[in-house]
Amino acid sequence: MPDPKAQIKHQMFLDNDWFIAEHRQTIEKPEKLRDVSKAHKRSIALSLTDYQRKYLQRNETMARAYLSGAYTIVEIGEHFKVCYMAVSRTVRRYGNQ
Repeated sequence: MPDPKAQIKHQMFLDNDWFIAEHRQTIEKPEKLRDVSKAHKRSIALSLTDYQRKYLQRNETMARAYLSGAYTIVEIGEHFKVCYMAVSRTVRRYGNQ
């Protein structure tokens, strides 16, 4: 029976070279990781309506929703019925305060 320690690569126990190659491809494709991250953030974030209830000023609401990482500038613009550029400027101003 082979020694499991002989299969340690990068200080981790891994199945075999195929396993390593398969998962290295996933890591090298950051858009997949970003999608998972975005889905996770969305699952724990407030809804845009809840952001409106929590923050009275629209600009703060839009900035905080964007900075949560759960929503894109376009999604926020569509929700608040403003151009995405207006959201972008608002976020930038909010960040500079």
